[in-house]
Amino acid sequence: MQIIERLVEYYDLQKKAGNIPKIGYTGTNVVGVIIFDVHGNLVDILPLGQGKKAVSMDLPVVSGRTGLSLKPSFASDNSKYALGVEYDKNAKILKVSQKHFDVYAEWNKRLLSGYSQNPYVQAYLAFLDTYTPNLTTLTPYIDQVLSRNGSLVFQLDGADKYLHELDEVTSAWEQSFTSVSDDAVIGQCSITGKQEVIARLHGGLKGLPGSTGGVMLVSFNGGAFESYGKEQSINASVGVTTASKYVLAFQKLVNENRMFLGDLQVLYWAVSTRENEYAAVLERLFGVNKTVKNKGESDDEYMERRKQIDKKNTETIQGILRQYRSGLPLASTPELKHLDNCRMYLLGFTNDKARVAIRFFKEITFYELVEKLIKHHADVSIYSNFEPRALSIKDVVKLAVPPTQKDEDLPATMLRDVSEAVLTGGLYPASLYSGAIARFKVSQSHDQYRAGIIKACLLRQAEFTKNNKLREELTYMLNTGSTNIGYRLGRAFAVIEKLQKDAGNDTLRVSYFASASSTPSVVFPFLLRNANYYMKKAKSGDYLHKVLSEILEPVAEFPAHLSLEDQGKFILGYYQQTTELYRSKKNEDKEEKEHEQCDTE
Repeated sequence: MQIIERLVEYYDLQKKAGNIPKIGYTGTNVVGVIIFDVHGNLVDILPLGQGKKAVSMDLPVVSGRTGLSLKPSFASDNSKYALGVEYDKNAKILKVSQKHFDVYAEWNKRLLSGYSQNPYVQAYLAFLDTYTPNLTTLTPYIDQVLSRNGSLVFQLDGADKYLHELDEVTSAWEQSFTSVSDDAVIGQCSITGKQEVIARLHGGLKGLPGSTGGVMLVSFNGGAFESYGKEQSINASVGVTTASKYVLAFQKLVNENRMFLGDLQVLYWAVSTRENEYAAVLERLFGVNKTVKNKGESDDEYMERRKQIDKKNTETIQGILRQYRSGLPLASTPELKHLDNCRMYLLGFTNDKARVAIRFFKEITFYELVEKLIKHHADVSIYSNFEPRALSIKDVVKLAVPPTQKDEDLPATMLRDVSEAVLTGGLYPASLYSGAIARFKVSQSHDQYRAGIIKACLLRQAEFTKNNKLREELTYMLNTGSTNIGYRLGRAFAVIEKLQKDAGNDTLRVSYFASASSTPSVVFPFLLRNANYYMKKAKSGDYLHKVLSEILEPVAEFPAHLSLEDQGKFILGYYQQTTELYRSKKNEDKEEKEHEQCDTE
């Protein structure tokens, strides 16, 4: 019930700002307008919107519509109800659905029976009385209107308003929506505590994956879930007004403040009249890129716009990171100083065709949430010779699974566990750590992002176990003082690889990295023998020989096996030593000064 209470609070705040439909209405995608004349004859069907993009309108809400029940809307609906035809995507033809139109016509005539003196309403009632679905007449409208998902509205030929905008029509709907039927149940609303009509069915949510109808947050569909003789959602004891508010609030968040993490969807909102500003900052910190391709836009133009958003996200994160590392208050950061420390909410859920399943609900202050997100970015950041980009949670998980795995197939458990770690500051899942190690070993690139993930997992483990020694070893840049065997051997491998590259051979990593990081005693004697040969051929041989000798000086023997933890440190040593060997000297002093405080966090 806390979730519903917070959603109602959000509705009231947004209603005061004029950003959400009033009770009884919902934002609906409209794809066309049905034109009729004064005699009720069908004149035309005009498309609305461009391509697949519809026009959003606030239309009367439909509660409790499922695949098994006939629930018409008022003054608007999809083609099955409004015209009695449905588009079959497989056969690519229209099919008649007379029973849906009959139910729609009967419901609309009942609600408008007291307003028939209005000529506009008269013409609409005549349409409902005389219209019969005709496939020959309607087939020409398939491509532009009837094959698209969305609702249809009505308009009298020559009128400047849609039917649902008429004062008489809105009055008829609002009177019907707020009326108390003979079978209504009056009780105490479990949210407000007031006596009111209890909602038998709560409104359905649109725009959720895998569903074409309304998906319920609260529903009861079996006797096993009912009690005290109450039926359906009367068991939840939520008033009609309260139910309408929370559904409208949830729908607005689905449309505007939602990010996808595999099958997990996360809604986020602030208790503030400036909610959009808070949401924009959070989207940048989460690394969310909502850019969609515009009609007529080339692939190159689209990708360039995406890159600009990614760049802006990264700049925001880097700016707040500098403030975080300096120990100064986050509220004084230029990107944040205009925002107060208001309450924030995060709601994670999944859904099937009929119901929403809540995965987590978190209440947190804005700056507390920002600090959690920035700590995550600080933990996964690692020095690179190239400008890094901000990683979303989905990006992090994708780096720990095979590259052929599609977004929709990403492991849901890992996505949820990584999200929880980011939002709580807790441990990253072991599957993320082992996955990043496995993918780094087979990667052909100098992979700063996977190295950063490995560092972050080890760092959270050190914090959780209060292992200060490990925490001090995990630095942003190369740590020459670390005596860990895995880290030392990783550094040594990087130097030997550089020797071979300078001598014209670039096959070491592909051939030996995986085995060297797992069973050093088998591989390293062979690598060192080869290194002596390449030292004579490489121009940098003397310098690299000195570096290699310093790295291996404390190593008494090569271990037969490295633990998974030490394999991660091997990768960190390899990555950071390689980065150091190729580091640009002209930026060296500047970069060390900028990042020297990172290692004292």
